[in-house]
Amino acid sequence: MPQEDFIVPDDLQSLPLLSSNYEWSGPQELGETINTPEDEMHPTLSGDGLTLIFLRSGKACQASREMIGTQFRTAKLLIGLLNDGSDVDSPSLSQDGLTMCFSSRRTGTLGENDLWISHRNSLEEPFSDPESLGSEINTALEQSTPSLSSDLLTLFNCTDNGDGNVDIYCATRNSMGERFQAPVRLDGGINREGSDFFPRLTASDRVLIYTTSSVGIQQFRISIHDAGAMQNQGSIAMPDKINTGTVGSAAFSTNGEILIYDSNRTGGVGGFDLWLTTRIPKR
Repeated sequence: MPQEDFIVPDDLQSLPLLSSNYEWSGPQELGETINTPEDEMHPTLSGDGLTLIFLRSGKACQASREMIGTQFRTAKLLIGLLNDGSDVDSPSLSQDGLTMCFSSRRTGTLGENDLWISHRNSLEEPFSDPESLGSEINTALEQSTPSLSSDLLTLFNCTDNGDGNVDIYCATRNSMGERFQAPVRLDGGINREGSDFFPRLTASDRVLIYTTSSVGIQQFRISIHDAGAMQNQGSIAMPDKINTGTVGSAAFSTNGEILIYDSNRTGGVGGFDLWLTTRIPKR
């Protein structure tokens, strides 16, 4: 994966995610404990890569595993108020797996789709009754694909810009008890022609993975994010071995070495399935 489209800062050059000394393994379908003839989509991972939440027919399911490299146990529907009412869309887990942000048209929605947040005390407990992120974030426009930074103080999400395309925005707050401030549209190599969506942070919140769709082509791209300037230092496409078929959203472990994503590529079980690939040293 060439890096000439942007300069990798010194403190990120050792990351396998960005290093030319590493490559992605061939994607593997996650198997019968996860994938079914239904559509499995919108995965999100805890930071350690051991807890996986994804959508099956609009409902959030969870699966766990003992350690990296082992298979996930059979996924189960999340119980509690999270899956009550309208469908859940584009969930995003915090690194500890105890907070989740998502979009939904549940009761109380201000527009077409709003962003909501929910918490739990342990990985085995149900999530709390979701709370709206408020009118600073939710408007009459459609909000979707949220993603939280590791400290839960920065929120990325997408907003329909009125012409059928969506762009990525970023909002911040000073503490957990405050509401997010009004979002700012990101600049610098993304949010160009077409739609950009499903932003996901990894590598100390400085690497942004997102999906772009333009002229019938949908693919994952990587950008290095400068949180202070709310800008990105260009972007590059991920390898063709991943960007095959229609890709939707990517879920990364904190170090960016594990990627789980949804795709309708051949070899799966249903229409969309979940696939896993890892960064490995080049031979």
